Amino acid sequence: MRKMLVLSACLLVASCAAAQSVRTKAKALQEVRAACGDYRVNFHVEERYTSDVVPPGQKDEARIYVFGMYGAGQQFGNPTIRLGMDGHWMGAIRGASYLFFSAEPGEHHLCAQWQSRFKGLKYLIWLTSVNVQADQAYYFLVTSIWYSSNSGLVQLNPLGSDEAQLLLAEYPQALSTAHK
Repeated sequence: MRKMLVLSACLLVASCAAAQSVRTKAKALQEVRAACGDYRVNFHVEERYTSDVVPPGQKDEARIYVFGMYGAGQQFGNPTIRLGMDGHWMGAIRGASYLFFSAEPGEHHLCAQWQSRFKGLKYLIWLTSVNVQADQAYYFLVTSIWYSSNSGLVQLNPLGSDEAQLLLAEYPQALSTAHK
């Protein structure tokens, strides 16, 4: 009887852990869908150096800038990183470049995802959220490091405005075109 009680308790704990794991995976997939775009969309990215001042955003909207930086150990050129907001791709950057887009005031979910033919790398995703206010600028830095055809790292973190101004002066703007 005692063995049966211990076995029942173990099964109960194991089933609770399995249910938690399923719920955790489902929540993670829901968060990815809320931030990223259609996984079948890829981008072709060209870079353009410009001395033009970035045009102001629409009145009552925020402007979000995303700068790319790749790791020193990068062996195969500049990675393309897709950038999404609220379930839609906003564009992509490649290597050390930047893009910008507008956002209405409120909370937004951002996504940075490595675009790659290598199966292990295309699942590298970083998610974050930002609560933006009208007529404000927000800056993020994407860092990416490639380790092998099956591993790497992508991070999307806030960036200070002073550093962002320096990068705006030095980096080319990424002009991306989506295709399936």
